Amino acid sequence: MNRQSVARSIIPGLILAIGTAVFLCSCTPASRSSVQTDTAQTTSSVVSSDITGTTVPSPTPEAKYVFDLSAEPETQEGNSLAMYLRSKDAVILSRDNDPYFITGDFDWTYPYLWSGTDTTEADWTRLWNEHHSSIEVYYSGVTPVLYSIDNTSLAFLRNRTANNTFELMYFDGAKEVHVADQVSIYAISDDGSTIAYLTRNNTLGKYNALYTYNCSSGAATKIAENAGTYFTLSPTGKVIAYEASNGENDISYYSINGGTPELIGAGYSIVAITDDASTAYYLKYGGEKPEFGVLHNGTFLTYYEGSYADFNDIESGTLGYSAQLIFNKDHSQVLYSNGNATCFAMNGGEAVQVFDTAYTQVVGYQNRYDDSDVYTRVAYCTQNMFCYSKFLDSKNLCNALFCLNYDKKTNIAFFDEKMETHTIQSSTYAVGVVARNGNDLLFESYDEQTQSSSLIYFPDRLDSSAGTIVLDKYLWSYEITSNQTIFFSNDVGQLFEIRDGIKTKIDTYASVIDSVDIKGVTYVYYFRDADTNGNHTLCCIQDLPGAKPFVIDKEVGGTYTCSAGLVYFKNIVSFDVASETKDLYASSNGSDYAFVMTQDFIDR
Repeated sequence: MNRQSVARSIIPGLILAIGTAVFLCSCTPASRSSVQTDTAQTTSSVVSSDITGTTVPSPTPEAKYVFDLSAEPETQEGNSLAMYLRSKDAVILSRDNDPYFITGDFDWTYPYLWSGTDTTEADWTRLWNEHHSSIEVYYSGVTPVLYSIDNTSLAFLRNRTANNTFELMYFDGAKEVHVADQVSIYAISDDGSTIAYLTRNNTLGKYNALYTYNCSSGAATKIAENAGTYFTLSPTGKVIAYEASNGENDISYYSINGGTPELIGAGYSIVAITDDASTAYYLKYGGEKPEFGVLHNGTFLTYYEGSYADFNDIESGTLGYSAQLIFNKDHSQVLYSNGNATCFAMNGGEAVQVFDTAYTQVVGYQNRYDDSDVYTRVAYCTQNMFCYSKFLDSKNLCNALFCLNYDKKTNIAFFDEKMETHTIQSSTYAVGVVARNGNDLLFESYDEQTQSSSLIYFPDRLDSSAGTIVLDKYLWSYEITSNQTIFFSNDVGQLFEIRDGIKTKIDTYASVIDSVDIKGVTYVYYFRDADTNGNHTLCCIQDLPGAKPFVIDKEVGGTYTCSAGLVYFKNIVSFDVASETKDLYASSNGSDYAFVMTQDFIDR
């Protein structure tokens, strides 16, 4: 999870939804084939107002799937990590411990806060690493850090060698562990238990030795001697799917617990595979038509076979062709779409259309304008094709919220366990954020005619009879916490809290930034009092009845919410468009902040 906030004055402004471009498949009839063998405070009551957001169910094909609707297993709050790089050292921030400093050569990558599930930046650099052929570009952008899905463990690269390989390290939340040398590309399983990596012993060699590493035992297992650059792990790392050369072609295989390779076939790039290897979703390129489908219990099912134009990433033409998929926690369910429709499938079954247009992003907590609380992987497959796979840390994809693209309009929608589609209508543009522990939804709807945004509250987005409440018609910023407490500021900078239906004014000339849960306490952060240099006073209030706001620091230039909590920056000095320095401050308890290091973001 992450959110970046830059200092800005509290003035009326335009807030638009910025969705991630989505390109893939239309829901065409499937075909099957056999396989050869994944401050001052005032209060008032909040009452129901005129309803501008509505939940509209739409008919869909008869339900074809049975979902496990039992409660998600409760997991204890972990020691989430975030790694920040400089040229010759790095620091790992956490929610439990003091900053952990690491020495090493990181001069080959951009200094950055490589934080938590925000792997988009990291994966973009992996994408560049795997796609470009020139040695300088090929290795200067290699992925520096990868995380487990809960952010409590990570793997990273350091110390680039003369033959353009790296030292691979693992961090378990307390200490760094050496994994391997001569590493070119690597991946970590969702649960952080397994790392897969390629070793390269020559500068230009195409094929590499592929290994898996058990993070608990420290044991490495060789999977293949002639592996290609594309491979993927199952959620717990029990299964690895990969490509290897037979001397003429790249052939795909999978291996369970490092055992005997099982043949998949030529040209199949596996993007997700289950822990029992019964279900593997694939992309296949290189022929006249690209193909997306599933291999389930030895049988191939094609979900889409069409033109390469359907896969074209218009937003980033330099990256060639791309595709985007969404999977659930165990990789058994998938959602895919193009500009025409969005379809769902599970356990290798037939695809069912759930939306009549493309989705642009998942609506979660802390992701107004992006998919930052969704685990993202970008992977190079074959023939300059790429897959943008997103993994939700949830059992099911049903009842998850998605933004949908319509002409001059964005709606939020979900499909339920009966495969019925429910759409929350908006005026023009819409974004939303849900509570971490419930079905509450804050819905921001922008109207082009009035050029203002309304904040609409859904007490239970899954139950249309629960109704809606319009909280404000001149919205500026907003947040809903894991305790279902709402904080929002309007266009004149009044900051309000709504707790148990009671609206309380918290501060003025303020703009809410974010909330973070640390050690059982929720902290809500906000800016106030902009100065002439564009800096603000950073304030915080605990999400508790009667809590009072307090000042964290002044002259703050920006904040960033990462998996280790909210960090902020001061003393930002820009040298040119792409080069600057700034001081990083962080906290392990949510309230007591200290200087960590000075960022040296120099465009190299």
